[in-house]
Amino acid sequence: MTDDSRITSPARSRRESAQADFAFAAAVSTAGRPTPGRTPAATLLALCLLATAAFADGARPPINAHDFLVAAAAKLVEKDKLDDALFTLAPKAPNPFAAAPGLATKRRAVEQNREALELIHKALAWPYAAPEVANISAPMPYLAQFRSLGRLLRAEAQVAAADEDWGAAAQIDLDCVAMGGMVPRGAPLIGLLVGLAIESVGARDLWPILPHLSPGEARAAAHRLELLIAREPACREAAEMERRILRGTLDELLAREDWRETLQQLLADQNDPALNAYLEDVTKERFVADLVQSQEAAAAAVARPWTRATAAEAKPTGALGGSVVDSTLGCHFKATLVSTRNSLLLSELALHACHAEKGAWPETLDALVPEYLWTVPLDPFTPGAALAYRREGDGHVLYSVGPDGRDDGGQAIAYNVEAGSDGDLMAGVNP
Repeated sequence: MTDDSRITSPARSRRESAQADFAFAAAVSTAGRPTPGRTPAATLLALCLLATAAFADGARPPINAHDFLVAAAAKLVEKDKLDDALFTLAPKAPNPFAAAPGLATKRRAVEQNREALELIHKALAWPYAAPEVANISAPMPYLAQFRSLGRLLRAEAQVAAADEDWGAAAQIDLDCVAMGGMVPRGAPLIGLLVGLAIESVGARDLWPILPHLSPGEARAAAHRLELLIAREPACREAAEMERRILRGTLDELLAREDWRETLQQLLADQNDPALNAYLEDVTKERFVADLVQSQEAAAAAVARPWTRATAAEAKPTGALGGSVVDSTLGCHFKATLVSTRNSLLLSELALHACHAEKGAWPETLDALVPEYLWTVPLDPFTPGAALAYRREGDGHVLYSVGPDGRDDGGQAIAYNVEAGSDGDLMAGVNP
């Protein structure tokens, strides 16, 4: 489900919108916590449907998670010391977190930032809406600050894992995934990219944590992640917000005597000689026409699932078209990649719980439903199809077909996963 599916009447009140989104946020924030029983699927589906109807009338939440996160960022202490320590683990050790260098630095950071962590966890219980942006060049400093908050959550999870509190570590990493899913809401494409980066920070450490989870902890993590996946931000929402912001400020920009120089400054980071030459000669009227055509092409591209075929069909026209469509497709691919990794992680959590309880791997992913999952996880790189899975010896193989859309039988992509990569995206190999 995505925000584009929200259907509501203009008369829907701000209070009703806030209550609907709060209901879903509360369900997600508590879904993985110990409870007497599993929330019925019908109740959770109803919460999802209510949440997707929220804010369709443009209402902003009276209590906004964004404000808690900004307050948390203001409380951060010595955030720069986290960066190097966070990405160093000891993968061959029985506990890769306890044996990793920099553990003392992480512990100190967590203790010094308890107030910031409390504010982050409060934010997760409330609906989120990004601040309104009036100009495409307006600074959004909070995005860099939120990335620091994601790193702080990762440090907290790694400290819990070092202490072998595996269930808590998994839930803290999922807090990071939840926060990453919040940040793009109401933001342009840069907000989507930052949100995806934060999600990836949380999901990455769940892989070495996963083998240590008890069946109940794995169930709880899968339960919560499945809810979070249901509310993953879509690239088309951010692209539409980008279009609105740009068109909303276009008249003001073109009314300036230095409009051409201003455009060149805005697009300087593209480092594209063809685009620079285009801006030297284009008229205002031609620029507006080209921009509208480019944005329509970009909107059509992100309205469909990302595949190499759909990306190739979104043929940009001219220097401006190439810039707009290519940047939007890049975001679309990254969103698809993160969604695929989340789907693999969700499946692996459910498989781990099933194997621990039953002593054997299931024959198919369908066998996980409804005891461990509500639906079979799909492969975003093959729209409508499930992830590939098979039992093999005493273990199993789980993978996505990857960006090439071709099932290579579990032949892993060799290096970093890019849009042009060939091979399969393997669970536990390409996390």
